[in-house]
Amino acid sequence: MIPNVAIIDTGIDPKAQTFKNLDSYIELFVENDTIYLRDEPIIDKDGHGSCVAFCINKHCKDARLHVINIYGEKPITYSALLHEALIYLLDKNVDIINISLSVDGSTYKKEIEEALHQLFMQGKAVVCSVKNGEKSSFPANNDDCIGVMGSYDIDFNDVHTVKNNIQLIACGKPEEITYADERSMIFCGSSKATADVSGMLACFRAKCSKDRWTEYITNKTLTNAVFSQNQSKDK
Repeated sequence: MIPNVAIIDTGIDPKAQTFKNLDSYIELFVENDTIYLRDEPIIDKDGHGSCVAFCINKHCKDARLHVINIYGEKPITYSALLHEALIYLLDKNVDIINISLSVDGSTYKKEIEEALHQLFMQGKAVVCSVKNGEKSSFPANNDDCIGVMGSYDIDFNDVHTVKNNIQLIACGKPEEITYADERSMIFCGSSKATADVSGMLACFRAKCSKDRWTEYITNKTLTNAVFSQNQSKDK
């Protein structure tokens, strides 16, 4: 089974090593208070999304990538675009959705929660990073998400389950990632930890039937099934 992973981020560099794994790409953007969708040009002005893709394919080289750029060429995005991306994925054949952002305000929070629950009921694992420097943030702390916190106290590729609304702690130590020729970035924190977790889950999905995968998600036992070798602890 080839896993399908959606990445809601800054896009993907056309020269990225992982570009060969790209299955689909769209950009969502706001203009005159209206949300539009386009599928070109394929860009990643920041490099963040390309690093996420690199980490996922590092763990699961066969994973097919479905990239949704909600930043365009800007360093910020909007909760309305995150919501639109989640709605878009309701009709797409993806197993895992990687999100590396947090929503601070209440705008669109209810709508995002509803979309997350629909994705959860479809058997899609939404893996979301905790805001760096915080112990909890939305949507990582949502019941229908797998929240991931990055830690410098955990070794590379180690993942620990925790007993609170953030399910996992993974290595967030800085790593220089050369995601394309002559293009590199120091990738760290919860974003890196989340991308690694998504890659590890993709490896597990590759060995798992669709029915079994959906059962793990809807019963909320996926993280224990994948990372049970690490002792749970309170944080």
